[in-house]
Amino acid sequence: MDDSPLANLRFHGAQPGCDAESEASCSAGAYVSNEEASLIKTLLQIRREADAVRSQLETASPEGRAELEARLDQLRSDWKRMSARRDRAGTRKMAMLGHIPWHEADWSD
Repeated sequence: MDDSPLANLRFHGAQPGCDAESEASCSAGAYVSNEEASLIKTLLQIRREADAVRSQLETASPEGRAELEARLDQLRSDWKRMSARRDRAGTRKMAMLGHIPWHEADWSD
């Protein structure tokens, strides 16, 4: 499995077998910045870990359940934080590409 941040993302040009008219992921105009790709990779890692914790919750003892629920709460918090960062990165990208005014982008990250 390729662990590069860009491994699961599609970029310029349609993929073989894609109907670019009906599938947004096949769009020839898609562009993901390196910052966005890194944040997406982090979000995928959080989701995988949350899935694993949820699986463990199904068979956890009452003592272990509280620890797993606390970890799940932390992962939810991490998800919200990284998702907000991804949104800001997308806004910055749109400003740099000239699609929105510079003052509309959050440059704090």
